Amino acid sequence: MVHIQHERWDDAEREFRGALADDPADAPSKAMLAYVLSIRGQHPEAILEARGAIAQAPDFAYAHYMYALVLLQAGKNKEAQRAIGAALKLDPSDDDNWALAASIDAQLGRWKKALQACDSALEINPENKEALNLRGLALSYVGQKAEGASSLRESLRLDPQDSLTHVLLGDSHLKAGRLDEAVASYREALRLDPDSEEARVGLLDSLRARYWPYRAILTFRNWITRFPSNARWGITVGLYFLAKLARSAADTRPDLAPFLLPPAIAYLGFVYLSWCGATVFNVFLLPHPVGRLALSRIERLSARIVATLWVAGLATASFAWATSSSVPFLPLMFAAFGTLLVGLASHLQSLKAQKWLSLTLGLGLLAAILLYAASTVSQLLGNSAD
Repeated sequence: MVHIQHERWDDAEREFRGALADDPADAPSKAMLAYVLSIRGQHPEAILEARGAIAQAPDFAYAHYMYALVLLQAGKNKEAQRAIGAALKLDPSDDDNWALAASIDAQLGRWKKALQACDSALEINPENKEALNLRGLALSYVGQKAEGASSLRESLRLDPQDSLTHVLLGDSHLKAGRLDEAVASYREALRLDPDSEEARVGLLDSLRARYWPYRAILTFRNWITRFPSNARWGITVGLYFLAKLARSAADTRPDLAPFLLPPAIAYLGFVYLSWCGATVFNVFLLPHPVGRLALSRIERLSARIVATLWVAGLATASFAWATSSSVPFLPLMFAAFGTLLVGLASHLQSLKAQKWLSLTLGLGLLAAILLYAASTVSQLLGNSAD
């Protein structure tokens, strides 16, 4: 256990495998080995070891708990829910079982059930940090933001040095629109753990949210995550068909177009920014004293590419409009399309792929804008010569 406390995962694996070599029926060692393998990303092997622990000791609640934990870490949330149900049936007095049940419900978007599980854990142990954290998160998702922040502050009272709790408190402030408090919480989380990606991303979101279009995207994202995944897809598809219906109705009833087209156009703009909004608003963070430090190298590169595209696009479009020599909005279309492609590239898992795809797409669209500008100038010079 000392190896686990100090995150020496290789040593921990050797310790538990050694124990199992001496006693292959040692269910606690099998369960702990499953945990270590899961932490190291070896999810299939971890699941097999956890099942082996249950086979050796079917009435051992901790084996079911660990099975649920490794399933959750492997992304098998439904199976994890069944496994933690078995652990709770065997030992409903264990607050950690209830806390894990709350975590699984949270992953499934069942925030009211997660809140009930947190309350059950805290009735047994009022200082269960995981339950306090999850309770704060669940309360913010069911609309009780003040109570959620209070729960997180109680968790911080027990452990002021917990970076994750500061991140969750930042999330709570961000959902409530308290942007300055959110920034302070994320910065404190980064002070405690400079490698916390959750804190870095949260800090960037809280800085981008100072701009109302990005704030609208965050508000919608926070709202829709209150629903289970199937319902989210239904809402997304429903909004798409409503926008399509509005455009069709505007075509058949021109008198209603002033009322139907603006929502449809706003929806298209919302979809566009949902794909590339972070990249667009990163441009405004480049000169920001905190934002520019929080941005990763690839995010700074993508933001500079997007800024260059729009500067070139606007300059070319302005020149074309002033000279009436060509279609002025075409360079803006190139810039918008390039921004979308760079934004989509930022969603790739591979950082190397993000970098090279952003460079390739951005420079390609920039070349198209410059070629268009050269063509416009050439056409203008040709007309002058005539």
